[in-house]
Amino acid sequence: MFNTLNALSDEVDCMQIYFRKWKSLMQDWLSSIRMRDIDMCTPPFCVSYHIPLHRHIAAGVVYCIEHCALRSPLEDILTSDEMFLRKIALHPLRIQVSF
Repeated sequence: MFNTLNALSDEVDCMQIYFRKWKSLMQDWLSSIRMRDIDMCTPPFCVSYHIPLHRHIAAGVVYCIEHCALRSPLEDILTSDEMFLRKIALHPLRIQVSF
């Protein structure tokens, strides 16, 4: 994954495709664990450990922040869906709460 990021250099179109794909994968995964838009509370005894997708999105976000030309695509893709951002922030918190 990190090789893919480094190979992109400043290609805005490639980064948009990259983020759309990871966002799609993350949304599919959130659907598979049945995390709905109304699930903003942590249910008891419900934890999963699928952090790699979070790491991929975090690495891509950091990469975009470091390259000025890529900030706009990042904002367009991620900030347009507030519920998605809430879900990907809530899930790692569930893991921390469970311990």
